[in-house]
Amino acid sequence: MNNTLLGLAVLPAAVVTFSMAPAQAASLSGSISFSGASDITVVNANESIISFSEELVSEAFGDFSSLDGFDFGDGLSISDLTLNFVPTIGFGLRFYENEASNPFINFGDVDLGGALGSGILTFALNAGATFIESGSGGNIGYSTVGDGISGNWSFNGSTFATGLLSASLSGESSSFQISLVTEDVPEPATMLGLGLVAGAGFLASRRKQEAEV
Repeated sequence: MNNTLLGLAVLPAAVVTFSMAPAQAASLSGSISFSGASDITVVNANESIISFSEELVSEAFGDFSSLDGFDFGDGLSISDLTLNFVPTIGFGLRFYENEASNPFINFGDVDLGGALGSGILTFALNAGATFIESGSGGNIGYSTVGDGISGNWSFNGSTFATGLLSASLSGESSSFQISLVTEDVPEPATMLGLGLVAGAGFLASRRKQEAEV
C-alpha cells in the first residue's frame, strides 16, 4: 500500500478524534433579554455614546433561566456603547457602527445550576454592528438593523451569540432593550476534521480517475 492510500485509510479515525472537541462541553444554550434605562450622549456629529442603568434580566431561557429577574442590585452591569457615524447614501438616514466592548455585559460570579455550576459570566461584544439613528436632540434613539449585534459569552468556555439592541431617550423618559440568542458554531477542530474529509475525498477521486486513464 503506498503512502497516499495509507493516508486515506487513517483519515476517518483522525476525523472522529477532531470532532470530539472538549470545548463543546462548556457551551451555553438559550436566550436572554435585558431592559432598563439609558442615557444617550451625542459627543459630536460623528460619535454617540449609550450608557445603561437599572439593568434587569427581563427574560431568560435555557441555560440562562436561573438568571431571570437578576438585576444591577445583584451585580449585573452593562458597559457604555460607543457608536461611530458611517457616511452612506441613505436618503437622509444616519447609520452608525459600534465599537467592540469586553466585557460588554458582566454578571460577575453566578451559579447557572445543574452540570454548569458556578463561574464568571460575561459577554464580549464584537465591533461593526449597524445601527440606525432616529430623532434628534432630547428625543433620539438608536437600534440595530441587518444582522444585529454579535459576540461571545464566556463561562468556563466560549459561546457565540447574536441579537438585537435598541436604546431611546425622550425627554425625561429613557429605555433600552437587548436580546441575545446563542448560536451553534462548529469548533475549529471539527472544521479541520471536515477539511480532512474533503481532502480525502478529492484524493480518492483523483486516484480513481488516474486508474481509469
